[in-house]
Amino acid sequence: LITKPTVLNSHIYPKSSRNLATFSLLGLATSILFAYLRENKKLLVSRSKEVENLLDIDNFTELSLFNKNEWTKDLEMMTLSLDYKYKSKILIDSLDNNSSDIKEIANVMNKSKKEEKYILLNTLSQFLKFKKIIVIITLNQTKKATILDFKKKISSLDLELVSLIIITN
Repeated sequence: LITKPTVLNSHIYPKSSRNLATFSLLGLATSILFAYLRENKKLLVSRSKEVENLLDIDNFTELSLFNKNEWTKDLEMMTLSLDYKYKSKILIDSLDNNSSDIKEIANVMNKSKKEEKYILLNTLSQFLKFKKIIVIITLNQTKKATILDFKKKISSLDLELVSLIIITN
């Protein structure tokens, strides 16, 4: 038996809309997985909340590299609070090596003081002279391992982390 084939007005397979939806979701899932793996591979701190959780501190100041003109106001507010709470000198340590920014921060913090209260860390022996410390980190530059090592170091030396300065890009 030979019959004449029936031709429909629209095609049955492949279904373009289903294929488009399937491959779009597959592409989205692959992209999210790749981004997650890439972020964890770098092991850099990229969010303030991460630093807050790693160091168990809720007292921090965020400074933007794009708004350096606002640093003075933010740092003055922080130093007013710290001056009220603490009378002794406080050590400043940077977990990154942005020496010009760190010096600028220390200068602003010491601007209205008769004598230098906020001291930049120069040698490891300074850790033994101070009991209070402020740490400065830069998002997307500081490694999580560096923060965890720092936390162990201040814990073993019985130092108090009084504040955190986070520099954002």
